[in-house]
Parts: sequence; C-alpha cells; structure tokens
Amino acid sequence: MALKVIQFLVLDDNYNYLLVDEDTGKSAVVDPSVALPTMRVLQENDVKLDYIFHTHHHYDHVDGNPPLLKTFPDVKVVGPKDPENRFPNISIELDEGEVFELGNTKFELMVLPGHTISHCAYYSKENKVVFCGDVLFSLGCGKIFEGSYETMYNSLQRIAGLPDDTQIYCAHEYTIDNAAFAMTVEPDNPELHARLAQAEELQDQGIPTVPSLVGEEKKANPFLRCFSDEIRTRLDAKDATDVEIFEKLRRKKDNFKA
Repeated sequence: MALKVIQFLVLDDNYNYLLVDEDTGKSAVVDPSVALPTMRVLQENDVKLDYIFHTHHHYDHVDGNPPLLKTFPDVKVVGPKDPENRFPNISIELDEGEVFELGNTKFELMVLPGHTISHCAYYSKENKVVFCGDVLFSLGCGKIFEGSYETMYNSLQRIAGLPDDTQIYCAHEYTIDNAAFAMTVEPDNPELHARLAQAEELQDQGIPTVPSLVGEEKKANPFLRCFSDEIRTRLDAKDATDVEIFEKLRRKKDNFKA
C-alpha cells in the first residue's frame, strides 16, 4: 500500500499532485489546473496516467481535465456527486465515505462543503495523507462561496479530527500570507511564530511549505482555534460560540490586506 506523491507547482500558486500506487503502478493526478505540467511530470517519472481526482469544480482545479483526456482517452475522472454536474467528463461519482481503490491504495471520500457545496477530500488512512483542495490551507482556510459559515466550520472540524500525523496536501501555496493574517488575531502564539519562521526558511530555499500536519494546524491555524482565549479577546467576542468566532475570523480574513 505504499503511495508515492509527486508534488508540482502550476499557474502562480496551485499545487497539483501525481499519486502512484507503488505496488501496482496505478496513478492519478489531483486537480490538474493545466495539462502540460502533468504531461511533463508523467514523462519524467515514466508513469502512465489512469485517473484524474477532482476535489471541486473551480477552473484552476479542472481546466487541465479536457486536454488530458484528449491525450489519454482511457483515463477515468473521479469526483464527488455534484447537484449541478459541474465536473467535466466525470465517469466515477463517489458518495460520502465511499472508498476508491487506486491499485492497492484505498482513499476514503470525505464530502466537505463550504468552499463549494460538493467539495471533497481524498483520505488514505494507511498512508496518513489527505488531499483537501481548497477547504483547509496551511495556516488558513478557503473562502466560502456556496456554503454557510457553520457548514464550513464543520468541514474543517472533520479534517482536524484526523490523526495528528496526517499530512495535509492542500491546493495552494498560501502559508506566508495566511501567517500574516494569523498574527493579527493570535500574535502571542509561539507555535504560529515557529511555523512562520519555518515557512520563510523553506521559501527562501525554494521548497514548498506544503504539506503540513493536522497536529501542526491545530496548534497554529486560527480557523481551527476558535476556542482560543486570545483570538476571542482580540475579536471582542469572549462569549461567542465557536461557529460565531469562525464567522468573524473568515469575514475579517476576507477583508484583510497584508
């Protein structure tokens, strides 16, 4: 059940992932934004593409799908069921909790609405990885386009409920920008300072700050820390519910300029 993850940057800040089940050679690319980088990575690693995994329907996650299928017509497109059928060329639709087998690697589909109504993540318990698109970012979370604040909060809590050593492969390189916002609401958090210093060092070396770990995010990501007394004090909302704190944080982040 060994899984190889090949991470590559596309567009300005999107991460795409080529997943290879090392037992069988079966492969999938997660959220191909554009086709040519995926083709290059396939060639460099001598891998035949079998599947495309989509987390949600936004253009910077699906636009590579049609040209890839022109080149690889036998590839199957995997994604969650969407009420508006917005995933191009989808051939395998999965329900919440359904398991998809990439060779010998099992992925559980987690439906995590909020960013979009049918947004999902692919979780491999055995390999301790989750590919979560735009739901949870390193030190941040996605904008809410189609869900409610409560829906998004609950989706984030599901990721936070995964084992602490689970690697979070999100879809964008936003860590340093997210840290700038986090510093405005919890500046006395030493874990946040350590994460920012680490991210700056990695970026200076041209190394991705993604993936992070669930345990790390719970210690420093403000959107997973709605219980924090410091955050509540700075938001002047000590007696608010966690969902109300989350809404205040998300609204504040929507208007934040570093």
